[in-house]
Amino acid sequence: EIPTFRTYEQQQAKRKAEVAELEAQETRTEEEELLLEDFKRQILNLQAKIEEAAANQLKLHEWGRTIFEQFDTDKNGKLSPKELATALKALPRRKPKNIPPGSRFMSIDEMMEAMDGDGDGSIDVDEWLTRLGTCAGLAAALSENANEDGKLSNFVPAESESEPEPEAEPAAEPETEVEPEPEL
Repeated sequence: EIPTFRTYEQQQAKRKAEVAELEAQETRTEEEELLLEDFKRQILNLQAKIEEAAANQLKLHEWGRTIFEQFDTDKNGKLSPKELATALKALPRRKPKNIPPGSRFMSIDEMMEAMDGDGDGSIDVDEWLTRLGTCAGLAAALSENANEDGKLSNFVPAESESEPEPEAEPAAEPETEVEPEPEL
């Protein structure tokens, strides 16, 4: 029989069922007592792994969201092809070291198609977080160039697609001049 791999939660549920079965017995052998204690330790270890995996997933989402927010230069909650192209220009022009074997570089259009789940021509943050892995080269480049907080040190957004903010008007000069205080 080919072994199957289960999630931590599935493994933990199986161990809990085995513990319940052993605890339901009126009497247990010494071997069963040892097995029961071992299963209880395994359940605690699995719980720690479940919590660690959840924390890592949360960190990964925060990291990905931070990158997305940098790239979303018009702050409309969606990446346009132009914003994605600008973002790619901020990345180094070298092949990532940790790109999965068999991965190929994709054009902007191919990346948009791969990540735009609803077909609206843009990528929202949920699409970005769930589909970034479909663009292995981009994901590898981001992992190598963004810090653990998701910041790209060399990312300088180009002109935003939104209307430029009007420049502040120069302050009006005061009508009366204030004389400087004499030095003592």
